[in-house]
Amino acid sequence: MKKQISLLMLLLSAGLFQQAHATNYTVQYATDAGTQSLRTHITSANADLTATASNPHIIHFDMAAGQTILLTSALPAINNHIIIQGQAQLVTVSGNNSYNVFTVNSGYTVQINSLIITGAKISNNGGGVMNSGTLSMDGVIITGNNVSGTAQGAGVYNASGASLTITNSTIDHNVASGMGGGIASFAGMTLTNCTLYANSSTTNGGGIANNFMGFINSCTIANNSGGGIYTIVNINTAVLKNTICVNNTGNEDIYTNGTGSVSADYSIYGTLGATASISGSNNTAGSTYADLFGTNTFMLYGTSAYLQTINLKSGSPAIDAANSSAPATDELGVSRTNAADIGAMEYYGTVTAITNSLSQDLVTIYSNPGNGLFQAEIDNGIQGDYDWKVMDNNGRLLLTSGALTKGNDVQMQTINLINQVQGTYLLIFSNGKGTLTKRLIKL
Repeated sequence: MKKQISLLMLLLSAGLFQQAHATNYTVQYATDAGTQSLRTHITSANADLTATASNPHIIHFDMAAGQTILLTSALPAINNHIIIQGQAQLVTVSGNNSYNVFTVNSGYTVQINSLIITGAKISNNGGGVMNSGTLSMDGVIITGNNVSGTAQGAGVYNASGASLTITNSTIDHNVASGMGGGIASFAGMTLTNCTLYANSSTTNGGGIANNFMGFINSCTIANNSGGGIYTIVNINTAVLKNTICVNNTGNEDIYTNGTGSVSADYSIYGTLGATASISGSNNTAGSTYADLFGTNTFMLYGTSAYLQTINLKSGSPAIDAANSSAPATDELGVSRTNAADIGAMEYYGTVTAITNSLSQDLVTIYSNPGNGLFQAEIDNGIQGDYDWKVMDNNGRLLLTSGALTKGNDVQMQTINLINQVQGTYLLIFSNGKGTLTKRLIKL
């Protein structure tokens, strides 16, 4: 069925949350050292022992859109319970083609949300992210990372004894000489609403090398080199639901290290390794990229300024074919109404150009972060009819301005979130020329 692009997808880029935190840190500068830098705040948060898994520190960003933090050395390993919370207009953290980006040590619960993680180039495991703790990531892009020699997990390496959860994220164009171009996992892993595209490995698992129990729901794994999903059957297995795995080259779309079964339900794949079998129901084998996507390519969709995935073609066998375990929304935050589609992205029909984004400079928010009473100054670059709305992390509409009109002047609007709980909210301005989104942080 045809799906309409929804502003709910912007919630992904905001990485909204509502959770108590021990200490709040704000990254304001793209420099890799000094006051208010990401490096300094990770060091400070590591040293502040007041955090717990249920009451973590939070490091959030208040930076101009599109900025890149170019690392001059590896960041300190995360050694505490911390949330690293990005922003609606994503900031990029780059390893500068010399370093890995994030390392999470054992014993700590960490969240990384709404960031672009790129530019790692190392000879050790875990280019973009090296995880030995309990890590969840939402709304991230992990792209263009490289590990050489026998190193594994160019995008993400999930070490033995760790735990990894990734939702609503794209992992693409990562290159590993060892296993796992996109992900190499040696511990529990759950992927939901993720796209793994054009990653590569010279050995096994161009998309995913799964060496422990891996749950993969409503994901799209396509065009990876070195195979799609490689799993070690004598340890545990991959469990696929509502997932597409096609057009992966160099090895099969799904294959194993020996005779064994991969569990799958309501999934679509192309080729299967000679020693592998599929257990489960309502699966479709022998499918091609063209069968599912036609000529659609890996690209930006809807109002997303950054998130790439692949739209199904009209008549695709993936449309309306998922079971009830599919999440309520897709990777872009669009509702999976009625019968859900298989894969990371619901069918959107004929996709038009991305909605134009208005300049962030047109609206300035005062007292942000603050106690919930925010002032929005609207520049004279916005004229004529417009409106604004505030949404929470469940996609619930909290406030709306209704139709407003503005002339060639500066206008102030009050946004009152005094009665809302502590957390991050999304303020969306719209007019006939496009939209812009601001994060509101209530402390």
